[in-house]
Amino acid sequence: MKPGVRRRVAWMPALCDLRGVDNPLLAPRGDIAFDKIRPEHVVPAIDAALERATSGVEAIAALSAPGVEAPLTYDTVLGALDRATHLLERSFAVVEHLEGVATSPALREAYGAAQEKTSAFWSGLPLHEGLFAVLTRYAETDDAKALTGIRRR
Repeated sequence: MKPGVRRRVAWMPALCDLRGVDNPLLAPRGDIAFDKIRPEHVVPAIDAALERATSGVEAIAALSAPGVEAPLTYDTVLGALDRATHLLERSFAVVEHLEGVATSPALREAYGAAQEKTSAFWSGLPLHEGLFAVLTRYAETDDAKALTGIRRR
């Protein structure tokens, strides 16, 4: 695969299709429009990113449901988790950066609200029974055991 070219996954467009959303924090790629980001963009963007991340995690966790015999691969488990949480990671990192370098009372308030929601999401991941079940099953596969480099993490 060429550098800078991303392969699309079947469920990814539904999670990341933000056409028509006028919020610079939700731009899926490209340069970050720091000059266009306002405090009123923060909470709606984080809410949208959390919704997409949660949907992605639930889709992965569904692979552990009784009777589901989907193949567990890097792409369907760990890659899917990375894709599901990417927008949240990116959006919150931008907000965190802005709060650190160009803060205001309104941005600080929005950042605080977003941080609470984001922290709850991240701290809940290790406790998600379905996700844990899929990760545990995947770890036992030949695919997982054959991982090298950064994917082995």
